[in-house]
Amino acid sequence: MPARAKAKPQRLPKILPHAQEPDIPADLLPLQESGPFLSPEQESAVIAQIRSGDEAARATLVSAHMPLVRAIARSYRNKGLSQEDLVQEGYMGLMRAMDRFQEGLGTRFSSYATWWIREAMQRALIRARFIRLPDYLAKSLHALQQKSLDEVDGHDAQRAQRREALGVRDSTMRALDFADVRVCSLDEEMADGPSRIEQVVGNVASPAQDYDRDASVRALREHLKLLNEKQREVMIYRFGLHGDAPMTLEAIAERLGVSREAVRQLQVRALLRLRQALSESGWEG
Repeated sequence: MPARAKAKPQRLPKILPHAQEPDIPADLLPLQESGPFLSPEQESAVIAQIRSGDEAARATLVSAHMPLVRAIARSYRNKGLSQEDLVQEGYMGLMRAMDRFQEGLGTRFSSYATWWIREAMQRALIRARFIRLPDYLAKSLHALQQKSLDEVDGHDAQRAQRREALGVRDSTMRALDFADVRVCSLDEEMADGPSRIEQVVGNVASPAQDYDRDASVRALREHLKLLNEKQREVMIYRFGLHGDAPMTLEAIAERLGVSREAVRQLQVRALLRLRQALSESGWEG
């Protein structure tokens, strides 16, 4: 009976020196270029290195999470962007998550990064479908699109007029011909928001309001460890505890892959637990 092979000792993920960090997303390299998944302990250690300015640690964290970027990109297949474009957008979202992530709140980096990766891809898909033009240019282009040309080569002539009106190269125009693009004016009313696209800017809070909100956020952060992981995620997304904009119940439900009612129940339980803990600690807010 052959001797059993000795188990290999577990090694920490290899950290590439800064000089070897690729200039392009790791997903555009062969599959084996992605790094190993990180355990919670390894993840915390790598993030601590990043906070100390270690660029090689950034490369390690990115490499370990590129499979996540690829998996999310596959969920947006055939939505209007190539997989390569989606992966690149997801890579940028991953980098933003790395800069914004706040450790110590009980949430894994991968859970937080998923939000930013999806957000980056969704924004890119929206940009691919909508081209914002000044009002005068949108009206001119609309008039050109409505004008019928009777010549045999009318389609080419119309296309040339559209290209000239947009001020884009012929290669860009060819891409637009195959894209599902809607051209709209900056003055166009939006169905689900402010009356004009230009007005998608929230009211500016006063310094006193900012202070009160900061105090509330700090108090919530200090007590998040009392919640389970799902409750923590809901509270972080709902109240923007990582410094991001607060999300609606519907948006959180989509991020977590659960129903809106499930998110609402998680929020209710979390708030009850936090309210009790805050009251016991003497916090008033």
